[in-house]
Amino acid sequence: MNACFRGALAACLIAALPAWADAPGMPKTEADYIAAFRAAQPLYQQAPNELKKTTVKSNLIDAMHKSVPGGRAIDWVGTLVGLGTTGKGKAYVKIEIDSGIWIMTTNNDFSDALTHTLIDGNSELYSALAEMKKGQRVRFTATLRDLIDLTEEGKVMEPEMEARFIKIEAVR
Repeated sequence: MNACFRGALAACLIAALPAWADAPGMPKTEADYIAAFRAAQPLYQQAPNELKKTTVKSNLIDAMHKSVPGGRAIDWVGTLVGLGTTGKGKAYVKIEIDSGIWIMTTNNDFSDALTHTLIDGNSELYSALAEMKKGQRVRFTATLRDLIDLTEEGKVMEPEMEARFIKIEAVR
């Protein structure tokens, strides 16, 4: 891909960001993060070949990083769609922040040996989660790590972002 095409695509992704900035009750970083995906998804679907699809994904990653400085998601809101424990008693969570966009921990002890995102059973966060249920609206703070989808298409079209959660609380 030439630099001109990449630059134009990046500008297109970033231009879409302000439309989400006024979402009620949603931090600007969260709105911008969602908007980056929503802008990239039709471009990815319409790209005529794998090279252009990869360019869209690369520009999406750039826009995603720009939307969340330092990878810190502070007071984001979403719906708790996954909640459980591993064989070693650590908690895993999955929060949907918009249709088909998730922020989550790993869900098994093996993967957690590398990522350290599972929530320890002796923590205040675990205790808070024990009082919640699937379908509940939550507000959370987390450090975003990596998109964990196995395919490029999954990273763009149904992104699952692995995160280390600091706080999760029920929205009342």
